[in-house]
Amino acid sequence: MEEFQNKYDLFNLHKKVKEVTGLQRRSQSNILVDKNGDPIMSTEKRVQRWKEYTKKLFRDERGEIEHIHYMPEKMGPDITREKMLHALKTTKNGKNLDWMNYLPTYLKS
Repeated sequence: MEEFQNKYDLFNLHKKVKEVTGLQRRSQSNILVDKNGDPIMSTEKRVQRWKEYTKKLFRDERGEIEHIHYMPEKMGPDITREKMLHALKTTKNGKNLDWMNYLPTYLKS
């Protein structure tokens, strides 16, 4: 490493530092393996392994989900067609957020 440093060879110095510290990227293979680490060759077993993997990946361990009950007394006033049209007419073009930028222009035309 000192040799690279003395030569101002920063590329190879950096490469050597990564090698010594173990920070090199490991090569990744596209081989699908089972739980024991053995490669899977058959299509049926590959499909089965992907099913197992996705079930484990998206497993929901949050428990029972609380249901939301409809409570009209806690709801705001109804949005009528007239209120919507009034809001669209008074909205300035280009003054809305993100994806809504084009909505008033589109709906006004």
